[in-house]
Amino acid sequence: MKRRYTKGILTIILLLLLFIVVAATSCSSNKVDIEKTAEIDRLKNEVEKLRAQIAEMEKQLMELDEQRMELELQLEEWEGLIPHHGIGEFWVEGTVLSIDEKNRVIKIEQHFDDNSVKVNPKIHILPKAIIQERVIDLSGPTIKVLEVRNYMDEPLSKHLEVGGTASFLYRQVDGVAKFVMVDIVKNN
Repeated sequence: MKRRYTKGILTIILLLLLFIVVAATSCSSNKVDIEKTAEIDRLKNEVEKLRAQIAEMEKQLMELDEQRMELELQLEEWEGLIPHHGIGEFWVEGTVLSIDEKNRVIKIEQHFDDNSVKVNPKIHILPKAIIQERVIDLSGPTIKVLEVRNYMDEPLSKHLEVGGTASFLYRQVDGVAKFVMVDIVKNN
């Protein structure tokens, strides 16, 4: 009977040890699971942060692309303003003496410098000519352009005034201007 008793106690002890081992394994497994879950959550947060950063970078790239396209359009516009001397285009500057709105003719008193070519004082402005107003500041050591506004299909007298100065991209062969630039001076 003693043997049976000892065998029973040994069985109980073994069962207790087995229970302890299972419980310990289970606890450490739960601890590992909790640690893994925390690590997974941390990684998910990092991924979300990276996605937000990527979305912000994509937005910035789109804005830069829009700016690039705008600059390309401005460049194309300005390339159209470079006189083609081979076909007799050049810049003419003068004081506006009269404006004939009906015939789109401006009579000027031409200003001359070393590069000036004398032109007919009556300049015909093309119907689709661009009229550009540049707001400039002369208060500093250099001329500063504050604003540029382009107009098309508007009355000439809206932008030009008798006694004012204007520059024209003039085509000598037919005596027309395809671009008119008017400076509006602001002394800040």
